[in-house]
Amino acid sequence: MRRPAVTGIAHGELSVRDLDRSVRWYCELLGARDVSRATSDVDGITACAILEPRSKLVLAFTQHREASPSPFDPRRAGLDHLSFAVADRAELEAWRRGSTSSASRTARCRTRATRTR
Repeated sequence: MRRPAVTGIAHGELSVRDLDRSVRWYCELLGARDVSRATSDVDGITACAILEPRSKLVLAFTQHREASPSPFDPRRAGLDHLSFAVADRAELEAWRRGSTSSASRTARCRTRATRTR
């Protein structure tokens, strides 16, 4: 079977408790813009997609009207975290220092050594 060449991630979708708050936070963090909104009464959802201008990554957010009241638990199946790649630690630190965004100041930052083959 021939597999397609994956060239990147087209989009990621996150279920959120507060759609407007989440969209605002990620737009502020990434310099993204809101590009699409929709509501489905049949599915009981309201959704929004944002576009990060440099990488063209689309993040979609869905708020379910009948959301589970249980708190986040990384042991439960589902998304644990979302990680964005930057060139190096220096670029990350420059972004955090130079940003007036409260989102970038509150984002947790970790580095991972890049392996080369």
